Amino acid sequence: MQSNSYQAINDELNARFFNWRLKDMNREVMDRFPFVSKMKSPYIRWALSTLQLFSQEEQVVILTALIKKKTSPRISGKITAQEQNSLGSFLKEEARVRVQNEQIRRLFSDETPLVNLDKKYLRKCIIQEMQSVFNVKPKRYDGDLLYQIHHGLWRLDTRIEVESTSYAYSQAIQYEISTTEKTESSIRLSPIELTEWLGIGSGTWCFEEVAEVPLVAQEIAKVCSHFREAMNEITAGLDVNECY
Repeated sequence: MQSNSYQAINDELNARFFNWRLKDMNREVMDRFPFVSKMKSPYIRWALSTLQLFSQEEQVVILTALIKKKTSPRISGKITAQEQNSLGSFLKEEARVRVQNEQIRRLFSDETPLVNLDKKYLRKCIIQEMQSVFNVKPKRYDGDLLYQIHHGLWRLDTRIEVESTSYAYSQAIQYEISTTEKTESSIRLSPIELTEWLGIGSGTWCFEEVAEVPLVAQEIAKVCSHFREAMNEITAGLDVNECY
């Protein structure tokens, strides 16, 4: 593959993903955070509590700025003055909320009780829910669960980490090349999860009691299914073979 063609494909893939992130962020904001509101991660609760102090229009501007900060300016363009000002206001409010809101402060303290559950049971619950999404058994990878699904020569990797107090997951898209020397290319989107692609930041899916585990597993399965559908949109018509 010529380097300029290789770079063009990578840029197109990342540009499509950036545009999809903005569109999906607008969906989440306008629908009042149907996915994010299900998360009990302390940081995500804190960030969401702060975001909801602003209008939906302002939330879009703030999250656009946060998404741009994590994206190459070559793909996203520069952060505008309006976006920078709104982001500054958000960060100030975020600090104020953390100090003044007793509930948020407890979430960040060592006093917050966390239930420790049997990992075998947690794996069983998440595997049961993910079956409806991928219809395959997961592999074990460094102790985590790994699902690999192919769409043409594109591959979706979904990795789920099971801890005694929470789940964490990430998904990555990459293009596979079959050669005698290597089987995978670097044409890929790095692992990412819901709150990262929305610009909020990384968070885990916590539970405070046993009864919550199946519900949390269901929500993760919905989010993973959502991203699987997005993969088709992001990679549609992107013919890597034209680079050879």
